[in-house]
Amino acid sequence: MRRNVFNFVRLVAVGGSTCALSTAQDNNVIATFKNPSQGYTLQHPLSWHTQIASDIFSIVNFPPASAIRGTGLAKRGAGIHILTSSQAIRDPQKLPGSLDEFVALDNAHQNVIGKRTVQIGDGHQMLMVIEAKTICCDPTQESVNWYFEINDHMFVGSVFYWQGDPDADKLRETLKQVVLSLRIIPEQTPIENADTSRWKSFANRAGWTIRYPPNWQAGSCVQCPDPTDPSVFVTFYNPSTRDLVMIEHLIDKPDNRSEEQWLDDIKRATNLSPQVSEDWITLAGVRALRVINRSVDSTESENIYLLPGSRTFAIRAGRNVPSYAVYQRMLSTFRFSSH
Repeated sequence: MRRNVFNFVRLVAVGGSTCALSTAQDNNVIATFKNPSQGYTLQHPLSWHTQIASDIFSIVNFPPASAIRGTGLAKRGAGIHILTSSQAIRDPQKLPGSLDEFVALDNAHQNVIGKRTVQIGDGHQMLMVIEAKTICCDPTQESVNWYFEINDHMFVGSVFYWQGDPDADKLRETLKQVVLSLRIIPEQTPIENADTSRWKSFANRAGWTIRYPPNWQAGSCVQCPDPTDPSVFVTFYNPSTRDLVMIEHLIDKPDNRSEEQWLDDIKRATNLSPQVSEDWITLAGVRALRVINRSVDSTESENIYLLPGSRTFAIRAGRNVPSYAVYQRMLSTFRFSSH
């Protein structure tokens, strides 16, 4: 299965999958790939070319048209793909029950030249993988295949290149970045489809409104008895999960800064955690900058910065938390009363 992936993946036929691009201008420019049918998201270098078909995630570091016919790779080229266990093992009667079974089934007809268990990490998170190195084809291609499990979901991440490639270590590093970015999409809960018209309504005198579930609590800091005060931040707290959504009224934009410059300043000044990605969205009829930050404990936060006129607001919430879907529903009710 693995060695044929690049021969049939030729088109960016995303289907139900989606890609969102970051706007950072450095070597860490990334795109986010979301695969609802397989239940995961991941991030990958924007400099690589996406080739997605049948919901199989695949990228190559060369223009697809330059691939050598019959090989799936260009000269000095390489590729990476991520498959779930059901995508790698297509026989539903042979789906693996463990990673060891997964490795055995996936490599039953491969030329395996090395196998070991290794721990990969980026300083923020660690993951144990079973590594199987294989070779195939003429001229010889080599692949490093990592079998791993996240939240009871099994995957294989592979990087392919010509044997003897001097950049093999760098290619493994790229594979590591992709694998460590993979997240399971939380299962939908009934609250996602709740009738928000029955939710509580909150209005702040800074000129915005939002709805939130009846069991959540609106508040602010201990010394801030009135959360409708335009000068204080507002929190919405879910006591059952202890998740929190925060809305802040920040300093107004000065006249000598453009929208992009100001929000870039604000995102850096108000959140010091390393940035994972960013993209532009529209919220409440206003263009907004959405930034994902990752803290030292590997938890991620979503921070949305809005600029209606010269006023500046930030909406913050945790990602990959039980209440994330509820937070998204709350966002759909966010409005500016005037701007």
